[in-house]
Amino acid sequence: MVKGLTSNSAASVLNVLLLAAIIVLIGHPVVAVGILLMTTMAAMAWWGTRIAEDARLPIRAFPAAVVGLLLVNPILISTIGLETYLGIALVVGVARYALAGRPTSTGVITGLVALARPDLIVFASVIILGLRPGRRRLGRSAVTAVAWTLAGYALSGWVLGWGGCEGRVRGGVARCDFRVGGDRCDCVLYRGGLRGHEFPCGAPGDH
Repeated sequence: MVKGLTSNSAASVLNVLLLAAIIVLIGHPVVAVGILLMTTMAAMAWWGTRIAEDARLPIRAFPAAVVGLLLVNPILISTIGLETYLGIALVVGVARYALAGRPTSTGVITGLVALARPDLIVFASVIILGLRPGRRRLGRSAVTAVAWTLAGYALSGWVLGWGGCEGRVRGGVARCDFRVGGDRCDCVLYRGGLRGHEFPCGAPGDH
């Protein structure tokens, strides 16, 4: 991410929005990452406990094992600040509500999975289809998931812009973004990796 250049190119819409909300509240990005991680692991532990109850697994040992194994995994630890832990926690949430036969909640969390990390939808879908309670009223789960996903991407697009582009122009490279509401497009000229001046998208040839 280039400082001062708004972009909607982050892989995880949900992770970016959550971090941004926490940073607005406390004003410290590093602490915001820690708060989101702790909240994520707490949610995972709670969902794991409910899964253990429904599946008649050890109520304390099962969530502790799930959370503990994730927290000591060096590969996952290296991704702190990204959407990995958030995505995994939400997949656990999908399993919790699918196992409990709660289609609306299953759809909501599945939609959040898509916003956190779209490729994890594959795992969420396998879980839902693989659990008999999850297959009940599958249509409601699917409709709810799609609605939450579209709402999330619409919010992200409105706040961060609908997209961007990059291309060479006279004097350097121009990176362009559609701004809030998609009704304005601005470009920034870069020379040798250094940020230059801004100009409207319609006038790159003049710079």
